[in-house]
Amino acid sequence: MTDQRTKCGLPHIAVVVPPGPITYSDWRVRMYFNALIHGGAFPFALPLTLDEEVLAFQLAGADGLLITGGLDIDPEFYGGRRDPQGKYDPDFDRYGSFVYRTALKNGMPVLGICRGLQVMNVFSGGTLIPDVAGHQGETLQHPVNLSGTLAALYGGSEVMVNSFHHQVVERPGSGFRVTAMSSDGYIEAIEYEGLPFVVGVQWHPERMTDQGTSALFREFGRQCILYRRSVNSNLLSGGTYERVYGTVVSSD
Repeated sequence: MTDQRTKCGLPHIAVVVPPGPITYSDWRVRMYFNALIHGGAFPFALPLTLDEEVLAFQLAGADGLLITGGLDIDPEFYGGRRDPQGKYDPDFDRYGSFVYRTALKNGMPVLGICRGLQVMNVFSGGTLIPDVAGHQGETLQHPVNLSGTLAALYGGSEVMVNSFHHQVVERPGSGFRVTAMSSDGYIEAIEYEGLPFVVGVQWHPERMTDQGTSALFREFGRQCILYRRSVNSNLLSGGTYERVYGTVVSSD
């Protein structure tokens, strides 16, 4: 049996799991959890509730936040128009906004994947291109040009990635800089300036097994451990619980 004390030493990462047909046991969800586990973390799913007090309490037990893929964000959140044929879940968008903004307020490491990147961008004041061609396919791969943290982790300025999306960042949100571009000129990754690790990628690294991707998840876990230490240090030095539990912020 696995020593429970070993798990206690791992970074605890809260995972946003989409509602509806993509259940906790779905293979797509398991891939996120497996990638975190292989990266040396202990993931747990956040409850799907709009009770902000419950969510803030759950996040207080986390060292990091992973925002996963899923449905398109309601374009009304970034000044766009809804597609009459589109499927949206505004309540889930508000949920994503709250957990992301709470994590950011607390200085917590955040990794956003596909829709997760878009959540980070939109709820930081950015916008999206609602539909692009040639970026969605089960076997599709294309090169991206990297800079910043991602270039250091992947060990170079170019990497081949998968592509399952039909939306991309148009205007980066406040505080973000672009750190990956596709060869056809679309934004593929953003990083938040001013915090050690708030990274969003448009591709799905949980479905990749290359060394750079492994380094990405390991670095995410390492930054989560550093965050935990900083919180503990703050408490030991007489700080308040505000940093840990956060202040419930509006989802407006």
